[in-house]
Amino acid sequence: MWINDGGGSSVYPGRLDTPTIEIVTYGNVSRSETLANAQAAQMALHTAWQEQIVVPTAGHLSYFVVDQRPTLQQVDGLPAGVFRYYASYSLGLRASSAA
Repeated sequence: MWINDGGGSSVYPGRLDTPTIEIVTYGNVSRSETLANAQAAQMALHTAWQEQIVVPTAGHLSYFVVDQRPTLQQVDGLPAGVFRYYASYSLGLRASSAA
C-alpha cells in the first residue's frame, strides 16, 4: 500500500487542514484480495472519522469524503498477476487541543 498527500489546503493553519490523499494498493494473490485490502484502508479512514478517534499529536478527522472509490488500474510494466487499485479521499484534519 502506498499513500500520497495529493494536495489540499490549510483552511485555518494549525487548526484545520484539508488534504487530499491518494492510496494505491498492490497485490499479487488475487484481484479480490487486493480490492479487500484497498477497501480496508477506506474503512479505517471512515471509522476514524465516524468514531472521532483523536490522535493526541495530530488531532482527528472532522470530515471524510470518498473522491474516487478503489478502482482497478491497468498499468504498463506491471508484472503479470500483480493488481493495482487506486483511490482518493478528501479529509478535514482538526488539530488536537493538546497538539
